[in-house]
Amino acid sequence: NFNDLIVIVFFCVCSKLDWWTSDECNMINGTNGGSFHPVITKNETLYMFSSDLCRSLYALYEEDVTVKGIPGYRFSPPSEVFANQTVNPANAGFCVPAGNCLGSGVLNVSPCKQGAPIVMSTPHFYQADEKYVQDVFGMRPKKEQHQTAIDINPVIISTLIILSRQ
Repeated sequence: NFNDLIVIVFFCVCSKLDWWTSDECNMINGTNGGSFHPVITKNETLYMFSSDLCRSLYALYEEDVTVKGIPGYRFSPPSEVFANQTVNPANAGFCVPAGNCLGSGVLNVSPCKQGAPIVMSTPHFYQADEKYVQDVFGMRPKKEQHQTAIDINPVIISTLIILSRQ
């Protein structure tokens, strides 16, 4: 199935993660976000796994774009992807330890970073709880500057091929 081209099946020899508190949050879905199958349509949900975020996420079509003369579709993660469990109950599994939930727009990735106290956020706390924006002087999140987005030509597949020599 060409739609399964470049989909990540294993990460660190695991077919699922064990850092989060629910099976859904521990799933490995999609590509690495660097490339996708050809013939993308506007009604698709693009799934990707981010090793930096230690989780899978998804992006939805937002608008048509042209980048350096090449037409494309802009996909971006909706706010529900990084919302806390009160906004998106499916994200309850990212509360670690169980029940210890942060606000929307931030994620405690300590369990997958060997216990290092690391909390990831959206750029400038874009779409995060207002309390985070207010707590950092100078934060003024703006969609045009801080939204995470992927611009994809819907027909061409772009893949980086890395060859290894034994």
